[in-house]
Amino acid sequence: MPELQYTGTYHAQCVKWEFYRNESTRTLSLRLLFCVTEYYDPAQHEWIAWDEEGNEVGGFFNLIKKDGQVNEVSVRQLQRGLGWDGNLQSFHDPSKTFSDCQVVVEEDEWEGKVRNRVRWINGYNDNPEAGGNVEPAEVGEYQKRYGSQFRAIIGNEKRAASKPPSRTKPEAEPKAQTATDPETGEEIPF
Repeated sequence: MPELQYTGTYHAQCVKWEFYRNESTRTLSLRLLFCVTEYYDPAQHEWIAWDEEGNEVGGFFNLIKKDGQVNEVSVRQLQRGLGWDGNLQSFHDPSKTFSDCQVVVEEDEWEGKVRNRVRWINGYNDNPEAGGNVEPAEVGEYQKRYGSQFRAIIGNEKRAASKPPSRTKPEAEPKAQTATDPETGEEIPF
């Protein structure tokens, strides 16, 4: 199948997967190959069947990081998008099929060559316009932790915006300095 030539958000099926180990960094990555079926048109806010030439796109998902820790972001994407159960062996089961999903395709440059690749996997029915990478439950945790600080900043901004502009007295024209002649009572300018 020819490679996908356009960036954007697509509905897709995962059709191939393979593991890659980097001996020098000791990382483990999973390369996924997708076949796109629909394109999300943000101008029309609708999914459009993708029947153009070029419907194959891949992406690498780092599962084990350089520090030897599991990459939670990739694991969550695989679970949410593909329905992965967390068992690496399931990728070696030839009868295994994964859930259809959404893929976000962006340009990627590697060794001087630019091509499109899957940067993010979302659930099939996720809102393609929502964006971001934080789950609703995580947003609640951030709110609990930082909400009072957010509200304090906003409250200060509102208070500053609601104060009337400071009024300054118009500067009075300086009076010419004078003295009074004691004998005549006339003012003498300086």
